[in-house]
Amino acid sequence: MAEKRHHPVRNTAAGVGAVALLAMLLGGRFGLGMGGNGGEGLLPAQDSAPEPVQAETETEEVVQEPDDGVLTITVREDGLDYEGKSVSLSELEAALLSEYKEGASVELVDDHAVKASYDEVCALLQQLSIEYTEK
Repeated sequence: MAEKRHHPVRNTAAGVGAVALLAMLLGGRFGLGMGGNGGEGLLPAQDSAPEPVQAETETEEVVQEPDDGVLTITVREDGLDYEGKSVSLSELEAALLSEYKEGASVELVDDHAVKASYDEVCALLQQLSIEYTEK
């Protein structure tokens, strides 16, 4: 007859005690502990009034026009800006022809410009007889 093996009794009391200790130590974070949060949980109490929510107000995007009367041309490494809008050289010429008034101030800003592009803008301004200051 086959011999029946007897398994030794495992110390389950120690395992249960370790789990209970971990539950008490970490329980505050997982809702298992001794209640050390003073009754505060993740959800609001049923008798508390909900916090008022402010309605979002509509915001208008305001485009600021330069109020000092200075027309700004910025020559960047990758293109041109006229009055804050990206333009090509031909668009810049058309804008200057329609918007420039004799005696107006024009600022030419070098923002890491490629020299050839900067020189093209300078040549355009000279061709149109527009005086400018370099920034």
